[in-house]
Amino acid sequence: MIASPCRTLRSMFNKYCLCLAIYMCEPWEKVILHCITLAIICALTYTAVLIVPSHLSTLIIFVWKCLNGDKH
Repeated sequence: MIASPCRTLRSMFNKYCLCLAIYMCEPWEKVILHCITLAIICALTYTAVLIVPSHLSTLIIFVWKCLNGDKH
């Protein structure tokens, strides 16, 4: 049961290392690349969770008012 998720995570990490060619880097370079990747993932998650819904709700309200003929 538990071996399958561990194997999947290991496979995903290996693909990540191969795609970015991290396996060839020095240990300090690996740390920097992992930190940059983590920062990008955090920024995308922050944007997806907090900013996009706010903009979508504003857009929906604007379109709703335009369709109903409200001036402001």
